[in-house]
Amino acid sequence: MEKILIVDHEEVNRNQLREILQDKYDVETAGTVEEVTNKLNRLGSEVATVLYRFSMQGLDGYGFLKKLDDHQLLNKLPVLFINERSAASLEHSPTKMGVYDFVHKPFVAEIVRRRVSNLTDLYIFKRGLEQKVESQMVTMNKQFKLLKVQQEELEKSKQNIVDILATVTEGRSLESGDHIGRIKGYTEIITNRMMKD
Repeated sequence: MEKILIVDHEEVNRNQLREILQDKYDVETAGTVEEVTNKLNRLGSEVATVLYRFSMQGLDGYGFLKKLDDHQLLNKLPVLFINERSAASLEHSPTKMGVYDFVHKPFVAEIVRRRVSNLTDLYIFKRGLEQKVESQMVTMNKQFKLLKVQQEELEKSKQNIVDILATVTEGRSLESGDHIGRIKGYTEIITNRMMKD
């Protein structure tokens, strides 16, 4: 069961929202800024969504978003603002800052459930994708390191084959063996000079 944190200084609002959401979610509540700070510190990534009263006493919605941003939580923690009424001008600015939706008083149970569900499901899906990408990056890094080791071993094997061929040729003809040795020496000199330049 996903954990939802409801933050409102009015107990009646917290209780109404808890009643609406408690069938589907594990609901935590906070009535003060200190409480929400303590709960977020304690619960961390267990919180799936925060419903925060826009006009919260002690720290309004903008202040809360800034606080989340300062702690690099704004992109990890979905926020729905609780607002007294619908006001398009009020809703425009917070959505630019990372708020995904609003729920308005008086609360309509089905609308609240749907908005919380949509946002929570979206973030759970996003977290799952991020974990999958991170896991794939770890796997790709391991494979890259393995390929690098295999490439080094292949280079050593190629060098050993050239040395063996030089030895075999030298055994058959002293003159051609010396010639291969000289070419090998010249190649090393040229390669070393090219690497310095």
